[in-house]
Amino acid sequence: MREELAKMIEGFWEKMKEKMHICIPLSTNLFCIADPTDTLNEGEVSLQFSRGIEDPRTGRRRDFVEGDILVARNPAHLPSDIQKVHAVNNEQLRELKDVIVFSRKGLRSLASLLSGGDYDGDKVSWFRL
Repeated sequence: MREELAKMIEGFWEKMKEKMHICIPLSTNLFCIADPTDTLNEGEVSLQFSRGIEDPRTGRRRDFVEGDILVARNPAHLPSDIQKVHAVNNEQLRELKDVIVFSRKGLRSLASLLSGGDYDGDKVSWFRL
């Protein structure tokens, strides 16, 4: 009876996990790289997409992101593991698509602020504010 009850409870929680899948529009996971041109200012990032993304609010399709966004590495254990940055459309970084380019300027790299990350293949998530 204990085994049957355990199976029922496990099945219940599996269904709950599926129902709780949260879709966040205007977000994705990307590899982060350091700015090779050193043109981004501290607190700035560049996001360019090869196929573009559609803004559900306006219906317009764009191949870059501009404005304030949140970036995080998974898992984010502390509130400081999520950082607000400003995405810019940088002419010199237009060829770097489907990655998020972080500024190299400042006392500490943005990647290291995100759960102690670095640029060795880490993926980060970004979310439109």
